[in-house]
Amino acid sequence: MLEVLEVIVREIREFAWGSARSVGKSLRSNIGLGLLALGLSFGLWLLISVEQNPPRVDIFSPSILVEPVNVPRGLDVLGAVPSVLVRVSAPLDSWDRLTVNTFKATADLTLASAGTYEAPVHVEPNDWRVRVLDVIPSKVTVRLTALTRQIVEVKVNLLGSIPPGYASGNMRVNPERVTVLGPEPLVSQVDVAAADVSLTGATVNISQSLKLRPRTVRGFEIEGVTLEPSSALVEIPITQQILYRTFSISPQMRGEPAPGYWISAISVQPPAVTVTGTRDALQPLAFLETQPVDITGASANIVRTVGLSLPRGVALVGAANVVVYLSVSPIDASRVVRVVPDFRGLAASLSILSSLNAVDVTINGDLPTLRALRPSDIIVTVDLTNLGPGLHEVEPRVNVPRGITLGRVDPERIWVIIR
Repeated sequence: MLEVLEVIVREIREFAWGSARSVGKSLRSNIGLGLLALGLSFGLWLLISVEQNPPRVDIFSPSILVEPVNVPRGLDVLGAVPSVLVRVSAPLDSWDRLTVNTFKATADLTLASAGTYEAPVHVEPNDWRVRVLDVIPSKVTVRLTALTRQIVEVKVNLLGSIPPGYASGNMRVNPERVTVLGPEPLVSQVDVAAADVSLTGATVNISQSLKLRPRTVRGFEIEGVTLEPSSALVEIPITQQILYRTFSISPQMRGEPAPGYWISAISVQPPAVTVTGTRDALQPLAFLETQPVDITGASANIVRTVGLSLPRGVALVGAANVVVYLSVSPIDASRVVRVVPDFRGLAASLSILSSLNAVDVTINGDLPTLRALRPSDIIVTVDLTNLGPGLHEVEPRVNVPRGITLGRVDPERIWVIIR
């Protein structure tokens, strides 16, 4: 089986080589016939294409701009070069896609000199299926003039205005002068190389490279000339003259509250305000003070609407007054009151031979209440009920008025001799 396969493969290989040698020999001996067949095929394809998509010959209506080329050194074109029309032949299905960009029209000025020159126009399509048959007109009139140059100043026009509170410093321009190059009739009309800078909303330094434009003294722009260099660096420092800052408010008081009272809490609404002023006026400030609030003899909370004490050169933004809230509270204190004990419950047949005459009672409360308290307002009682003759140690009981708290009793226990 393997031998049969080898024989088949060898026969196929010999057949292939033999066929290739026969085809190669045929091509070498009939190359002329091959080229003729290729030409006939191309002609047949072209004939069929023309029959299916016949060419249209017409004038392409949009005018085509003519570009001057090979302008002699030292000369420049003065004014615009006239446009031209073209009569073209193009397949019918190509007309809808034709645009002015399909054609490139040039006027060769190699042989031109200063003055008026009739330059032939050459139009080249960028589509191989389009043929230019005629150029209308075939020549255009070009005016050429000798190049000249002059130096003019750079003028920066400031447009708009910076926000309130800001100021612009001395402007710097680099370069300050530029060269105008072009035809003498046009160059002579250029008075300045102008640049426009907008100051609207500017709050930081301006540093921009701006395109320069050749203009007359009245601001009309001259076309057909060039500026060297064509741009300038414009720097304008912007400084903030009027500042806006927000400061907290510190209420000021005059006088003293009633004896035994103190200002326990202070607040103000709004707690901070925005002011405007110069840098020198605002820089030393850490806070703003109110007009003084009189607290003389105050024993209750105070609410006052007052103005602010503003330094010279500082103005308030918004409401002119603030509301000050002062909490007036009594001062907490302690007081020692010496009280004579009241002995109760002693049997009628007995009497007190000896006892402590008074005890010291420490009481706590607000200072006004403590100052108004009388010793008789504090009751110290000693209960002798069911006690007989002899020496007894008894704990006194203390009653204090409402709003007063008991601190301590000295002594805590007293000795009583009963007989």
